[in-house]
Amino acid sequence: ENLECCGQFNYTDWGNGSVAFTWAVSLNQAAYLPDSCCQEITEDCGKAVNFTSSTLNETYWTQGCETQVMDYMSEWSIKIAALLCAILVLQIICFIFSICLSCKNKD
Repeated sequence: ENLECCGQFNYTDWGNGSVAFTWAVSLNQAAYLPDSCCQEITEDCGKAVNFTSSTLNETYWTQGCETQVMDYMSEWSIKIAALLCAILVLQIICFIFSICLSCKNKD
């Protein structure tokens, strides 16, 4: 819902018979889309979608989720890597400090 996307590559994935989601069955130029594909989410807003409608782009998210998810993961992976590097530096500083204290206590 927050990624503003629908399907893996685009919204037509839900009308494709090869999609693993068996409840998305095509019916006469129309198909069921998950409610998360709707730009304004209401209950059953994805039922009986007409893929040839001119208002499709205004009603449903038409961009696929694959690129959105990859972008989201790339964005967060950089932040997580930076956090882990900061923790590693802190651990190294603590380790050096503990060695210094240990050496001082021996004297």
